[in-house]
Amino acid sequence: MQATSKIHDWMQMGFDRLAGEQDSWLRTIGNVPAMLPAAGAVGLGLTAGVPMGIYLTVDEAKERR
Repeated sequence: MQATSKIHDWMQMGFDRLAGEQDSWLRTIGNVPAMLPAAGAVGLGLTAGVPMGIYLTVDEAKERR
């Protein structure tokens, strides 16, 4: 659930950057609809096999011998 809210917040800040102001009308309109792609991105990330956090922390050079 926390990952979904983080992606949603990231999208909301992007709306503000697009509109050029904080708490913009674009952010207000896109607040609830932005939860759907945020939840979808987290859901796809969970079904991708290896979690991204683990993948990023593995040093592939040590694995090759």
